[in-house]
Amino acid sequence: MVTGEESVRLIPAAVAGLILIGVASSAGRSIYPDSFASRMEPVRSALLRARGSLDPGAAQRPFMVARVDERFGDNRLVTYVHVVLGSVFLLLAPMQFSARLRRQHPGVHRWTGRVLVVTGLAVAIAGLFFGVFIPFAGAAERVVVGVFGGTVSVDAGATFSLASGLVANSNPITTSNTRITESPLADTRTVIAPMLIVSASHGAASG
Repeated sequence: MVTGEESVRLIPAAVAGLILIGVASSAGRSIYPDSFASRMEPVRSALLRARGSLDPGAAQRPFMVARVDERFGDNRLVTYVHVVLGSVFLLLAPMQFSARLRRQHPGVHRWTGRVLVVTGLAVAIAGLFFGVFIPFAGAAERVVVGVFGGTVSVDAGATFSLASGLVANSNPITTSNTRITESPLADTRTVIAPMLIVSASHGAASG
């Protein structure tokens, strides 16, 4: 049985794993903007077979995958902004929690924070474009992505205000770091489940 202390020690490894997945996905979409999902389908099928699982939406799957690839391929500039800057965000964000970096290299810490604010806004705006203007799952996706993207944008603005001293706070460094890095991650958890439900419902209705 894993103890509380052991669980805490596993957090950095879990975060690193999630970052690697995000960066690998971004790299794949950057290299194959119009076909990455299609190229990953054999891997997905192999994993399902290894688990002995069946895909209940197998009949609609090729159509859905083609639509996903088409959206990214037809909007390559927005795609690159979203995935490339998203990777930059994922790689730089953990650095903001380094006490050693803040203590020994405060200038690097501050400039890293500024880069995170800019990249976070750019990634959120690009995501809003896909989710609001060309949603895969219709109106429901517009609402979910709009709320998520809007929240990230507000968090980025609040972070800039805290870091710039425009808003008084007892510990602006810690609070600003927490808002710009934790808020998008927390918001994502509230978005993933509704998005999966909406997408599944959309696929069933299209069949």
